[in-house]
Parts: sequence; C-alpha cells; structure tokens
Amino acid sequence: PDPIYSRDIGFYLFVLPFLNLVQTSLVLLTLSGTLLLGVFYFRIGLLRFDAKKFVAADPSVQRHLIANAVLLLTAWAWGFYLDRFGLLTRSAGAVFGAGYTDVHVLLVGLWVALGATIALICVLVWVAMTNAPRFAVFGIVGYLVILLVALQVVPGGFQSLIVEPNELALETPYLRHNIALTRAAYGLDNIDVR
Repeated sequence: PDPIYSRDIGFYLFVLPFLNLVQTSLVLLTLSGTLLLGVFYFRIGLLRFDAKKFVAADPSVQRHLIANAVLLLTAWAWGFYLDRFGLLTRSAGAVFGAGYTDVHVLLVGLWVALGATIALICVLVWVAMTNAPRFAVFGIVGYLVILLVALQVVPGGFQSLIVEPNELALETPYLRHNIALTRAAYGLDNIDVR
C-alpha cells in the first residue's frame, strides 16, 4: 500500500485510470450537451444576453440549462476527488509522487475546490428556484477566484516561500517513501545482505 492513502498498486494501475476515464467522459458529455442546448435556445430566441440582467430567459429554459450545469459540476467535483490520488503520480517536485506541498497544501486545496463546486451547485439550484440569474454570474466568478487561489496561488507561494528554502528537511520523508517503494518495485527489499 502507498504511504499516503494506503491503497495498493492495483488501484492506481486499474481502478483509478478507469474512474478517470469515466469522469472525463461525463464532463465532456455534459459540457457538450449544455453548450449545444444553450446554442439551440439562443438560436430559437428563448435565451438572450442582456447588460442589465446578464441572461434573459424563460424560467423553464433557465431551469433546464441549470440542471445540465449541475450535472456538469457534479462530474467536475468528482474530478477534484479523483485528483487527490493523482498527487501520488506527479513528477513536479523533488521526488516522483507527492511532496510536502502536495500533501500539506495542494490536498487541502483540492478539498476546498470540491467544497466550492458543491457550493456553486447550491447557488445554481437556488437561482433556478428564485429566478435570479445575476447571482449565478457572481457565484461563477467567486468560484473561479476560489479555484485560482486554492489550486495555484497558495500552493505556488507555499512551495517557493516555505519549502524551497528548507527543501531537504521537509522533503526527506517523501524521499524515503520514494526510495522504499522503488526498492519494493524492483524486488530489492527482499535481498539478504551478507
């Protein structure tokens, strides 16, 4: 099992790639369906963009588009959950796999992104019930800012300001994990030294 999530290698070789394929397919399917639906409603005149109201649409059309957007965001949120496991196969840090910033900051950022996605789903459902599309725009802008801060700004700043000045001390446990698992992969952990 890996030292972070205690999952065996079979999960990372067989289960995780399949789940990532399903999640990516769902995102692409719901995104294309939502865009095609929006273009269709725009072409027949049931959806209009307005400077005052941002989006002007019949309430039933608006609810239909929001329902598709909720499906898209649900698949997107599942992607943030699966991205946690992808941290173990990254090659961005000092070692191949998860490093100090990944485990202590980026993992928290992925949970924040997942929570923000669920919050945006709640905002969209509320917009569908109250017919107030202006709040959807504010919710989407706030969501994008949260994603940028949680997944890019904070991890990047933490890596450059905290980890890199003291990299050897902070990354040593992850170097040990890397060496131990590499030895196990090549069967070198079973060698009897005489």
